[in-house]
Amino acid sequence: MKPAEVLIESTGVIGQRIKKALLKSLPKLVNSLSASTEGANDAAVAIRTTDPVSKSVGIFVGGTYIRIRGMAKGSRMIHPNMATMLGVITTDAMVSSDVWRKMVQVVVN
Repeated sequence: MKPAEVLIESTGVIGQRIKKALLKSLPKLVNSLSASTEGANDAAVAIRTTDPVSKSVGIFVGGTYIRIRGMAKGSRMIHPNMATMLGVITTDAMVSSDVWRKMVQVVVN
């Protein structure tokens, strides 16, 4: 996997920089990535932090074998009047960025 293919998410106080220790550990973390179901489940558990349970779903679609997976992480209040949530959807379907952009726009609206 190429560094440009990795996205970093972080819950925390908006505007605070990601800790240098996390950035330094990225090469090791990227090398341990797995596209397997177990890897997806490990990721859903890893982002839990203060959540009591992991939340994830995976499905197989139609006659063509594609994988669509999702996971989410909620967070308790980390600052007065502020909580965060991260959600991730992954797939190996060949979908253009324009289609993804439109789908996200429809869902968010």
